[in-house]
Amino acid sequence: MTEPCDSLPKNLEITMVGLAQELEPTVQRLLGRILDTVSQKLNLVGLDGITFANDYHQALLDLDRGYITDYKLTPSNDHGIGVAMSPSVMRDNKLKTHIVISAKAEWHLL
Repeated sequence: MTEPCDSLPKNLEITMVGLAQELEPTVQRLLGRILDTVSQKLNLVGLDGITFANDYHQALLDLDRGYITDYKLTPSNDHGIGVAMSPSVMRDNKLKTHIVISAKAEWHLL
């Protein structure tokens, strides 16, 4: 049996965009619990943060990726509708991952 990884970065920011204020604490707690559980088995030290957004498409466009690019992040829609993405971002000259989740997924999480 291996030891738990417990690699959740300190001060990880979970941002809520466009959610009803009364739902924000519930979704934050739930995402926090999921991250705590996952970090016991997977190394999440490279996780920059999570954005949980009502307007998923705009949240992808607004994400500060830490570098200049003309490439615009867009949800997939070829074989289904995308509801989450984990694009790479640069923070303090380190490559990290930022998870963006559509609030359409919130009812499945709750």
